[in-house]
Amino acid sequence: MKTYRYQVTFKGKVSPQDEMGTEMGIEAAGLVGLGCDPLFGEPGSSAQMGALVTNDEDGAFSLQGEIVFPTGTLSFESGAAPPLRDLADPSLQGGEVKASITSGTGDLTGAQGTLFFQFTVDDEARFVDQQSGLVFIE
Repeated sequence: MKTYRYQVTFKGKVSPQDEMGTEMGIEAAGLVGLGCDPLFGEPGSSAQMGALVTNDEDGAFSLQGEIVFPTGTLSFESGAAPPLRDLADPSLQGGEVKASITSGTGDLTGAQGTLFFQFTVDDEARFVDQQSGLVFIE
């Protein structure tokens, strides 16, 4: 089994997917960073992320979604993550999520591993995520 790593800063928007606000969608884009394994694309190539956020009544949430790299896709899902927290900038909230890779396509077929999300959302629903992935493929 081989080990691969990537890091991408995704920027995008969060939008409600239902009237109750229990589901939110994230659409974001970023660029494959320097030092990422070439398996994910050349540095500077585009990556897209789409995710569905499911909120519970206690403020915790979970994620499921897909990241599209030039070379293939990674699907992911998380367990319950802690509620967003207020940050020093009153217009921002932040959070961290650890998600498991559930599948891959293209050059990422057979992928397993973990994705780490460290993100902020501002009062205009702008989403910025510093994401890293630890990916294993046979």
